[in-house]
Amino acid sequence: MNKEKVELGDRVKCLVTGIVGIAICQVSYLYGCKQFGVKQRVNKDGVIPKINWIDEPQLEVLQKGVISPEVKPESLEVKPKYGGNREYPK
Repeated sequence: MNKEKVELGDRVKCLVTGIVGIAICQVSYLYGCKQFGVKQRVNKDGVIPKINWIDEPQLEVLQKGVISPEVKPESLEVKPKYGGNREYPK
C-alpha cells in the first residue's frame, strides 16, 4: 500500500472505521501523536456530522487537495461578521 502523507484539504478514509471525509484540521500532542479532524458530508436527512478525530496512521489518502487550505474568506459568498458591525480582521 502506498502511504501518502495526509495534508489538510485531502479526502481521507479511516482504515479502522471506514469513515470517509475531508481532513479539515490537525493537532499534534506533546509525545508525538498526530490526529486529523475529519469532516464527513451532510447526510440525506440534512444532519451535519460532528468532526471525527482520527490518528494519522489510521488514515489513507483517497484524493489529494480536494479543498485548498488557501481559500480566503473573501472568496466565500456569505462574509461572516464578528463583534457586532465590525468586519472580520483582514
